[in-house]
Amino acid sequence: MSPFRWLAPLLAAPTVIDVPTSRRLCALVEAKNRMCYINALRALFHLTNATYVEGFVVLRIGTRLEHAWLETPRGVVDPSPSYVAMAQGDRTYFPGPRWSAAEITSLADAQEDGLPTPVLEYGTKDGPQREAWIEAALASFSHCSAALLELTGQPAVTPDQESDCLDALLGCFLASRVREKAVKTHLS
Repeated sequence: MSPFRWLAPLLAAPTVIDVPTSRRLCALVEAKNRMCYINALRALFHLTNATYVEGFVVLRIGTRLEHAWLETPRGVVDPSPSYVAMAQGDRTYFPGPRWSAAEITSLADAQEDGLPTPVLEYGTKDGPQREAWIEAALASFSHCSAALLELTGQPAVTPDQESDCLDALLGCFLASRVREKAVKTHLS
């Protein structure tokens, strides 16, 4: 059994979705399917007290996707059209790194060609932002496996395969930390 299974119940609490705000922003920013990062970034500047989030969403049918949305005190605001159309309980969000509007503006101002998406790919290969992404990846993977088991009665992967996948994710993270230390040592 995977040592990370305990994360899923902690991070898979029912997601509170602010549906009216999601619908309003979907129309306001002329959101398009398959452009969640752009939709969320555009919507960010139409709300106060909103945070831009990159992470994973697991659909009730067991599909796990990288995704971007906003968080406010009222809950998740997801302006992407396909998600606005879904019923409230059809998905669970696993938040990874978060950025304020000011942080996004600062990152965008530092780029000549605009801000790349996903934002995590810009300047945050290591550190707390990457750690948050890995935690979301691990938790969403476990949740997705549990959802498929519940739907089909069959595990999506064997426990050994799940362990291998989780070990690979963790290995990527640890390898990036080792590379970072080696570069710092070399430059010192």
